[in-house]
Amino acid sequence: KTLLQETRQSDGSSQLELLLKTAKGKDLFLEGNLSARQRQGNLEAYRGIFHDISARKQAENMKNAFVSMVSHELRTPL
Repeated sequence: KTLLQETRQSDGSSQLELLLKTAKGKDLFLEGNLSARQRQGNLEAYRGIFHDISARKQAENMKNAFVSMVSHELRTPL
């Protein structure tokens, strides 16, 4: 199923976190909500509201790398 099909068949709303690639090859992380609007049982439109969470994802990755490095160093005998 596609994302749009899943949104339409669910309660009409989906919380999403997406990873997109820009034309220059940069990763762009988005978080948001996609909803299907129906009128009299027929699909009328989709509406999505997203915001950029790339900085938060980068900070999470840096934190995870730091914790991994410290954990490794603490386990390694001198």
